[in-house]
Amino acid sequence: MTTLSRFGFVFAVLASMPACRTESKPFPASSLDASHDRNIDAQNAPDAGAGEGDGPPFPLDSAVEAGAPWLLDPSLWSRVVGGEPCGLYAASPEALAHFPRRVWTSCGHQGCSIAPAAILPTDVGVDRFNASATYQNGEIYLRIVSGSPTYSLVQITRLSDGEMLAAVQQRGALDRCVVLSWAASSPFLVPFAGSSPGFGLFFGSFESGSGLRWPAKWMSWQGIQTSIFNNDLLWGLTLVDGTVRIADAWQATTLTVVDQGPAPSSSSFGRKNIALWTMLDKATGWNSIRIFLQGAPPKTLWSSASTNAQTVAASDKSIVWIGTQGAHVFEGKYERAGIFWSPFVTRPEDLMITEGPSLPVQGGLQELQTTGDYAAAPGCASGDTQSCGIFVVQLSTKKIWRVPNRSGTLFLDVLAVSDTELLLTEIDWPRPPPQQIRRLVRLSLADLDSIDGGW
Repeated sequence: MTTLSRFGFVFAVLASMPACRTESKPFPASSLDASHDRNIDAQNAPDAGAGEGDGPPFPLDSAVEAGAPWLLDPSLWSRVVGGEPCGLYAASPEALAHFPRRVWTSCGHQGCSIAPAAILPTDVGVDRFNASATYQNGEIYLRIVSGSPTYSLVQITRLSDGEMLAAVQQRGALDRCVVLSWAASSPFLVPFAGSSPGFGLFFGSFESGSGLRWPAKWMSWQGIQTSIFNNDLLWGLTLVDGTVRIADAWQATTLTVVDQGPAPSSSSFGRKNIALWTMLDKATGWNSIRIFLQGAPPKTLWSSASTNAQTVAASDKSIVWIGTQGAHVFEGKYERAGIFWSPFVTRPEDLMITEGPSLPVQGGLQELQTTGDYAAAPGCASGDTQSCGIFVVQLSTKKIWRVPNRSGTLFLDVLAVSDTELLLTEIDWPRPPPQQIRRLVRLSLADLDSIDGGW
C-alpha cells in the first residue's frame, strides 16, 4: 500500500523535524461524498460549533457495508460536538460491543505471542506513529489508529482482555485532519490537528468511568509538535520552535509556554505528577533532562559535559534515561551508549543516579519504556537493519538481553513494559512500508534468556 503524507500543510517545515522522524499518511486520501465535504468546509473550521442533523452523514462505503456495517449505523455513533471539521463521531457502548477482541496466538517460541494490529476486516492499515501504550495499575492500555480510504478509527483498548474502552471514527477531511503522532505512553489522549482551512488543535481524552472528554472549542495552531506527553494532572507538547507548552486543563483551549530551548526536544514523558523532557543545554552542547511540576518552573534534572540525554522515561518507581556519546550523536550515530536511572523523584536535589551497563548499540534508541525492574529500547548494533533489535535491561542486576528480529520480520517500537512482559510492534521485512504496523508482539520477561541473541 502506498503511503502518502497526511501533513500536506506542513511540508515546508518538515526539514526541521528530527532526522529519524517523518509524519506520513497511512491511508489513501478519502474520496468523500461531495455534499458531506461541502458540509465540513462550510463549518469554517477549526473553531466551528456543532453541525446540523441527528445522525452522521457517512458517505456510501460498499467495503464497510459488507465487512462492518455497524460502522455506518447512525444509532451507534454520536457526533462529537466541535469535531465537525474532521467529521468525528464517538462510539456508543453498543458500538464498542461490536468490536472484535484481538486474538493472540503463539509465535512458535515459549513466552512469545502475536496478534494482527488491525482487528476489523475493513482496515487497510494501522499507523506506526500513532500507536501508544502505558502500564498502569497492573494493566497495559493501548491506543492504535487504523483506517481505510473512507475512515480513520482511533481505538483505545485494555490489553489483558482486549476490551474496547473507547473509539472515535473520523469520516471527513481525511486529507486535512489527522491524529497527531509521537505521543509515547499517552494512549488516553485523542489529539487531532486540522486544516479546514486554518490550522487548529482539538485534543480529546479518555477517563475510565466517565468516557471521552472534549474541549469546548478548537485551540489555535501552536506549530509542529515533536512529542506529546501527559501525566496524571496535565498534558503538553514539545514543538519545533524549542518550546514546551502545557495545557491548563484536560479540556484545554489554550496552552502555556513553560520552557524554551535553542532546539526542539524529541523526547518527553509524563508520570504521576511530573513531566520530563530533553532540552539542549547551550553550556554543554548536549541535551539535558528537564523536570516539571505543575505550578512551578521547570528545572534541570540531569546534565553532563560529555554525554547527551538521548531519551527519557519514567515509571511509578524510577526515572530512566539513555545517554549517548560521539561526534555524530545528533545524526543518530553513537560511539557509546549507556543507561542511567534513579528512584522516582520530583526534585533535582533528590536524584540518586545509578550508571548502568553500556549498550552494544550504534544507532536507534529514539524511545525508551520502563516499569518496575526493567527498561527496554529499540536499537541497532551497526548500520545493517538486521542488527537492530530490542535491548532490555534489568535494573537490579544490570543484565542486558538483546531480542533480535524474528525471521522475515522487523521490530519497530517498544510500546510498553509491564512487570511481566514487553509489548512490541512488528512488520514483515524487507517488504515496506515501515510506517504500517503489521502485528503486535508480547514477550514474557521470564523467557528473555531463551530468546537472547536468537530465536
